[in-house]
Amino acid sequence: MKTLCTLIATALLSTSLLAQTWQADATNTQLGFEATHLMISQIEGSFNDFNIDVTGNSKSFKDLNFTVQIDVQSIDTDNRQRDKHLRSKDFFHTDRYPYITFESTFIKALAGENKYRITGYLTLNGVKKLIQLNAEKTGTIYDPINNQTKMGIKIKGEINRHDFDLAWNVSESADRFAVGDIITLDCNLRLNSSGNIASK
Repeated sequence: MKTLCTLIATALLSTSLLAQTWQADATNTQLGFEATHLMISQIEGSFNDFNIDVTGNSKSFKDLNFTVQIDVQSIDTDNRQRDKHLRSKDFFHTDRYPYITFESTFIKALAGENKYRITGYLTLNGVKKLIQLNAEKTGTIYDPINNQTKMGIKIKGEINRHDFDLAWNVSESADRFAVGDIITLDCNLRLNSSGNIASK
């Protein structure tokens, strides 16, 4: 009986040690996107104000849980007039829907080293839909100066803006519109966790 209790206690302790909390290093994290303009070129942008919380063990990526909140007011396409329009009711309507959120529900390992597919709920413009994103864990290192473990993740995906009621457009010609339907997501995450867990 004593041995059984010891084994249970050890297992619980090990699980506790492996369950880590990760937060985004905002300086080294980019939440980027790309949209087609006039059907001939790409406009790139990013969101500069966000919170990303990840829980779980970096050694078992498929067991991680992602929670993301983005302040839509922080949208930046390097054009003030365009950014103002994107914040308006024609697009994100930030007065009514100030945040974009994402919560992961399932992560599947894919063929290839450190390749995964993240499934989760994206809430955008008041619409909540299940989406899938492709992820690559690019590495984990220990930073002894700050006593932090750092993990890099690249995330890519696509959404159709009409799925989230972002339907505004203007016809530039009979067969050409100002904004494309597909929005490409391209994110580079740097996550930090306290202590040296890179070798655990």
